[in-house]
Amino acid sequence: SVHETGLAIDFNLGYRYTAANIPEMERSRAYRFLVQNARHFGFYNYPVEPWHWVYNPVCVGDRFNV
Repeated sequence: SVHETGLAIDFNLGYRYTAANIPEMERSRAYRFLVQNARHFGFYNYPVEPWHWVYNPVCVGDRFNV
């Protein structure tokens, strides 16, 4: 797991981490902020889990190089 390397974080977006809550998470202010700003700091989202972000400053596009 990327979490074990210390390179991933799961953000609390106000809902439990379940597939049923994904639409609500994606509408949250926190998620929208992350989508707009996280890449500037080397964080990239794992698309099927809006709460899951990976630190990878050498990432190109949406592909993880870790």
